[in-house]
Parts: sequence; structure tokens; C-alpha cells
Amino acid sequence: MIDEEKNKSSIKRRDYFLLYLPSSSFLYLCYFFLLDNFMYIRENMIESDYFSYTLPQAFG
Repeated sequence: MIDEEKNKSSIKRRDYFLLYLPSSSFLYLCYFFLLDNFMYIRENMIESDYFSYTLPQAFG
């Protein structure tokens, strides 16, 4: 009985870890995408030299 509960908890923890990895990378991609769009919008709105110089360097 106790061993069964231990197995369940370890499986749960592993599932959470496996779910956490893709979700964290997905959140990172979303953050990067939003940041990219935000910089692009700022660049077009303000038309400052700062953003036009940093954008090509930052995003390759």
C-alpha cells in the first residue's frame, strides 16, 4: 500500500516535470514573440535611431 502511493507520487512528479518543460519553453517563445512585436511597434511609433540600431543586432 505504501509502495503503491510512493510510485504514484513519483509518477505524478515526473509527469509534472515533463509538462513543465514544454510549457516553460512555450512561455519563453511567447515572451520572445511579444517582445519582438513590442520592439517593432515601438520602432514604428517613435521611429528612433536607438530601436532601429538595436533590433537588427538583437534579432539577427
